[in-house]
This record gives sequence, structure tokens and C-alpha cells, in this order.
Amino acid sequence: MSNSTMKAKVLRKILTAFDPNDEITFGSSTFSRRPLTFYRTKVRGEKLLLIELNEIHDDLSNWNRPEPEHEARITVGDLLMHIDVPDDWDIGFNCTDDAVHLNFHEIKKIVAIDVIQNDTPEWRRVPE
Repeated sequence: MSNSTMKAKVLRKILTAFDPNDEITFGSSTFSRRPLTFYRTKVRGEKLLLIELNEIHDDLSNWNRPEPEHEARITVGDLLMHIDVPDDWDIGFNCTDDAVHLNFHEIKKIVAIDVIQNDTPEWRRVPE
């Protein structure tokens, strides 16, 4: 699937097949390769709800999402609450950092193996 929008009814039907506590990952930006995380939903024009995503930046001054991607995931249940619009509305995605529209590619279940890094690498330490 590679469409610019999807009807709210269709997206809700797909999402309700998953457990409401399942976490959603949005992959990464095609060009910057940075992970994408849920930011907010916003009504644009007539009958269009955009799901806005942010990129996680690879710097210490990150104002968007300083936490790791796996800590920033939204759940299926939470996303369903955010798309509480009539069935005939279009749902689209965009990245607020690039201000570009994103196309649906695929919705599938994945297995995430979340790892944590306990020690800060020497080159990432901020001098006191």
C-alpha cells in the first residue's frame, strides 16, 4: 500500500485487530534516517486529519524528543482515541520537522527487541 491518505473507517478497522496496548513505531525518515515518533493530530482543510510525527534528533540539545524511540511510542488504543473523527474523513501523515506529507506504506505487526544503554559513551558526556 502506498497512498497519501486512508479513510478513518479503514484505519480504525485495521488498528482494532491489534491489542490496544500494542506499541506503534513509525519507522524512520526516508532521507534523514531518524526515527519518527507521534507528536499530535491536527485537522487540516475539510475532512482531513493529519497525524503529525517528529524526528528524534541525534544531538544533546534535542527539543523534540530527548528520550529513546522505544520510550516515545504511542499505543494502538491511544492512537485510536486521537483519530476520533467520522468514518468518511481522510487520515494522512506528515513530519513536522520536514513539513512534508508522508505516504502510507504498510501496516504490520513487528517484534521489537528494546535495548538500553546503561553507560554514557565518553564522547557523549557533557562537561560539568
